[in-house]
Amino acid sequence: MYTYRNLDLIMACNSLHLTENGLAQALTRIFSFNTKRVFLVSELYPGIEAWSEREDYTLRFSEYYETESSFAYHNIGEVLDHWTFKKGGKLSDQELRDITKTLAVQDDHLWIKDSATVGMFWWEKNQIS
Repeated sequence: MYTYRNLDLIMACNSLHLTENGLAQALTRIFSFNTKRVFLVSELYPGIEAWSEREDYTLRFSEYYETESSFAYHNIGEVLDHWTFKKGGKLSDQELRDITKTLAVQDDHLWIKDSATVGMFWWEKNQIS
């Protein structure tokens, strides 16, 4: 196992929630490195506010932004493959109907228009007196 010391910044952009152990455990590990600053961008922000209550770090910045997050596909097979993967298995008849209702054609592609709320967070290590 690696030991990291004297890190100035750890930055994670929309990746920690994708780890096998999830966002909370990934944040625990990041803060255990005792780095001076942590910057996080994530679509999955519920619960991150609890990290602002830390004794060893101060949350200096948090902002939320609504951003475009549409999907474009070349054909219906790509649509079905993508949503089967996202749902973790075979799609139900209702899910198939819901997905096909949201499809639009634009610039010779199939589109599912969507948006996402993205949270940005900046913590700084508290100085020991």
